[in-house]
Amino acid sequence: MTILLVELNVLDQRGKIAMHGKTILLVEDDEGHAELIRRTFESQHQLSLTVARSLQEARDRLAESCPDLVIADLLLPDGKGLELLPADKEQSAYAVVIMTNYGDQEVAVEAMKAGALDYVVKSEATLSDMPHVAERALREWAGIVHRKQSEEALRRSEQRLRAFGKALPDLAFIMDEDGRFVEVLTDKDSLLYRGAEEVKGRLQHEVMPRDVADRGLETLRRTLESGESQTMEYFLDLPAGRHWFEGRTSLMPATAFEKRMIVWISRDITERKRMEKERATLE
Repeated sequence: MTILLVELNVLDQRGKIAMHGKTILLVEDDEGHAELIRRTFESQHQLSLTVARSLQEARDRLAESCPDLVIADLLLPDGKGLELLPADKEQSAYAVVIMTNYGDQEVAVEAMKAGALDYVVKSEATLSDMPHVAERALREWAGIVHRKQSEEALRRSEQRLRAFGKALPDLAFIMDEDGRFVEVLTDKDSLLYRGAEEVKGRLQHEVMPRDVADRGLETLRRTLESGESQTMEYFLDLPAGRHWFEGRTSLMPATAFEKRMIVWISRDITERKRMEKERATLE
């Protein structure tokens, strides 16, 4: 038995799912079960129920329109309801709830591993309560969809930041309030005290000289307390020789990160320092 809902409802201002206009496809070879479930949805005027009798018929309907929820009987005349689950769980466009005639822990584990959202055992009470089962599944699925959308938006944002960092002539980092390099937005390893992959995810004190790390943390602290940009000068003894840098910190706007984040941009001022030294010598 499979229930397919064709339009994903959005959460209203109270966090509830608007059920109006949803289409349900019930795939169930047992006519008695199908009729019982059909009657339970008669009072749900915001839902429209359609019945299919086999796995193939369900696939045909899936090809016509993409559902939000599938509640599938495990055993159908031409296969298992689990076959309605997409091969790639992360690419699933709809949720799936599996139902069986008999409770079986192994089947339940199999269904959940395959990507089913829930697993329920058929009974008169369960079949009569199908509208609530569907609503509960839709609420959970809406949360999953929202999380995926947030993760995708964050991923795109990180890609833009990396592209921006690589285009800069400077070194660019995202750091947390503990002084950890969350992102290294540069591919200029020659100007890093350590390689980009070695720096990412580590604290300043783990990859930088002690005195530079101490001053760096103090600069981060002032940025967090004031909310304003801060600067500091420091030098690193790199394989290419001593390089001077001017580091500037800025507090990032509210993000999906749990901690507050700081953008740190370091500009190589070695040439400027050399010219200043020459000018002082001439004077």
